[in-house]
Amino acid sequence: MGAGAIDVGHVDGFVLDSEQQIAHIVLEHGHLWGRREVVIPASAVARVETDTVALTLSKDAVGALPAARVHRRRN
Repeated sequence: MGAGAIDVGHVDGFVLDSEQQIAHIVLEHGHLWGRREVVIPASAVARVETDTVALTLSKDAVGALPAARVHRRRN
């Protein structure tokens, strides 16, 4: 996932709203020993390309987001 042309992490999942629409993107952010998950609002997505999601947020803004615990539901 990139903010502009800067790689800030990898999409690790999605959070759906009550209408089963993507409300947030779960981003795995950080380096090998300091990885954490952050939740990016769908409104911060500028565009989606083949293997890239461009954000309206800067790398610093993504880095400042708090870590989030995302509970995954298995089907």
